Amino acid sequence: MPELPERPQWETIPSSTPASVCRGENCGAPIYWIERKSRDKKTPTRTVRVPVDTDVPGGSDPDSMTDGRGVAHYQTCLDANQF
Repeated sequence: MPELPERPQWETIPSSTPASVCRGENCGAPIYWIERKSRDKKTPTRTVRVPVDTDVPGGSDPDSMTDGRGVAHYQTCLDANQF
């Protein structure tokens, strides 16, 4: 299990969001792609796609009835330098 960042920025994963797999050479973690508003102060109205990792302490997978939560996979990916 990847280590949780010191100050995790939690992301909400809408219920029934399909899982995907990280393409990192050594990673292969299950991830969920979500869309949310940018947190960049220069482009706050822009919509961005973010891969979210739920395999962290406090994370949860979404199901058909409840939302899940996780952190941006960029923070936990073993192969983040490839992207």
